[in-house]
Amino acid sequence: MPASRVNFQTNGIQNRYPVFVEHMSQAEAQHEVNLKKLSFYRSEIKHEFTLLSSRMNAYVTSQSFLMIAFASAMNNTNPHWGKMFTLVFPVGLALLGMVTSLRAYQGIVAAVHTIASWHGKQNQLFENDPAMDDYRVQRSRPIFEPDSSVDAVHQSSLTFAQFTPRVFLIAWCLFSALAVFLHVKS
Repeated sequence: MPASRVNFQTNGIQNRYPVFVEHMSQAEAQHEVNLKKLSFYRSEIKHEFTLLSSRMNAYVTSQSFLMIAFASAMNNTNPHWGKMFTLVFPVGLALLGMVTSLRAYQGIVAAVHTIASWHGKQNQLFENDPAMDDYRVQRSRPIFEPDSSVDAVHQSSLTFAQFTPRVFLIAWCLFSALAVFLHVKS
């Protein structure tokens, strides 16, 4: 008997995940489609976490190089460059650090929202199909934070990613104030 294609409606929209079956009930076919959706959602979540990790890696690396340049500029003892160099260059680096922190924060927040969106779709899939509970990750502590679609383990890594640019922004503000203070004091 040739395989037949099962099409069905989901929320008024024709499903985009065709399933070829021989002897499969509508419920079994829906479960197969849900498994494909789950696989897709998880691959998108993994992709977004990889992007976020790459962004964080590039951001922290750039901040370390700016910190090294800032420290070197503050330690300038070259009499030909003068005192103005120890004011202008470190403050310029601090401003660059602030701008990159603000820009990185926007990209990180966008990635966090995208990850939360994919987790929300995945959770909705679990809620709509009780047979999908076998594919839910069980953790020893509460799985979900209040008012969050992202489980607690992923939420803690997302919190770190969002917190890091804020810390660097505050540090750059303090460093620029230090450079001005030391210049005015001397």
